[in-house]
Amino acid sequence: MKRAIKGFTLVEVLIAVAVLGVLASIAVPQYSTYVKKAKVSEAVQFSQEISLAMTQLYLKKRRFPANVGNLSARNAEIGYGGQDDYNTDVISRMWVGSAGVRGAAATSGHIAILMNPELAVGTNGAAFARLISTVEFRNGAFEFVCGNTQTAQWPSSVDPKFLPKSCQN
Repeated sequence: MKRAIKGFTLVEVLIAVAVLGVLASIAVPQYSTYVKKAKVSEAVQFSQEISLAMTQLYLKKRRFPANVGNLSARNAEIGYGGQDDYNTDVISRMWVGSAGVRGAAATSGHIAILMNPELAVGTNGAAFARLISTVEFRNGAFEFVCGNTQTAQWPSSVDPKFLPKSCQN
């Protein structure tokens, strides 16, 4: 007895390849967006850590880091390294200062994180995306404001679709 060898027809193979192509065309951009969101979240987490150091400085000296021209000196005042010491695959540079960028008085400080351009997370095709956060002292309490609104004096330029929900204000 001979058994017939069966296989897939050319049409069946082409349909399977077409289905895989459609699935890949949907999955790859979604994965890319997911990776960018994760990297921006890393920068947000870093800015929250920095806000704690700024809060400690305020509690000791009743002020936020002085807005001197040397950005690295500002960082040193809260115990962090120079502006270029935090160059990673996510962050290009970081610095802090007083007088938050939302137009608040001297009872606020700002944290500026410049994202690496390879991430391509900026609005309007900006080469570098800025994540600007503010630490504010109001009514006897500290508040961390992440990713200031676009009406800020010096707004963040990270596309809101990449920001965590807690950072979209």
